[in-house]
Amino acid sequence: MPPPPANQTVMVTLAEGQSMSINDSYGAVCVEGTITIDDTDTDIGNAAYAISNATTGVYDQH
Repeated sequence: MPPPPANQTVMVTLAEGQSMSINDSYGAVCVEGTITIDDTDTDIGNAAYAISNATTGVYDQH
């Protein structure tokens, strides 16, 4: 399946000291930070938006 178009993709760069395991990244996650318009091209897809210095965690609806 191809990746979604750039206007539906956000490149997230975690703040220093933040991390997330690959297994946790496959489910729902919460990301907090300031979103900006920033074209990014990578080998896995393109993003039209970016969040830098993000804090994150696994979404837990309970």
